[in-house]
Amino acid sequence: MPCLYFRQRLDSRISYGCPTIGGVIQGEWNMTTIAVFGSGAVEPGSPDYLVAYDVGWSLARVGYVVMTGGYMGVMAAASEGAAAGNADCGISEADRVIGVTYGSQSRTLDGVNRWVQQEIRYPTHAERITHLIMEPEGYVVMPGGVGTRREFARVARCIKMRTIPPRPVIFIGSFWQAEVQQLLAEVGTPELRDLFVFVETAAESVAVLAQNIA
Repeated sequence: MPCLYFRQRLDSRISYGCPTIGGVIQGEWNMTTIAVFGSGAVEPGSPDYLVAYDVGWSLARVGYVVMTGGYMGVMAAASEGAAAGNADCGISEADRVIGVTYGSQSRTLDGVNRWVQQEIRYPTHAERITHLIMEPEGYVVMPGGVGTRREFARVARCIKMRTIPPRPVIFIGSFWQAEVQQLLAEVGTPELRDLFVFVETAAESVAVLAQNIA
């Protein structure tokens, strides 16, 4: 699958100030993309929604492009936060909050959240998930269900098989602790154990990403 995004990097990503001219390289904004995974059933105003919003906001504020599955719950929260973070920084580019969706219905009928600035739609769910796994440079994982577990488990297997290069996978909170321990017992390598990191806050997740993305 061809890469759809420029692989630009901010010179400094760990500052929580808005990206300045240092975040523009050869006329293009930093397009390092981070995927956010999590439940589609999280309600606005709930604790998990607020944390996911903070994740999206924090990622955008340091110059990352935010990618989600494009629908509701954690996906909407992270998209909303990213849109707000970009607006706070005066960034108006229309492709910095990405939703990867599937199906043949219109965006409105399919329930794509309104904060998605660029929708990438595939015919099938399998193609959608492949894009969400293959394209980002890092991942932030929120509480979720079977679908979320399948996503980060596939990331682990792809890294182990060298289908994708090593990429950080950051878990917010302890929700997935037991599942990750089981997964790493099955397919884990020292490299994977270093890449799968648990943190408590959005700010910590951004700091770990900055340390692990060249």
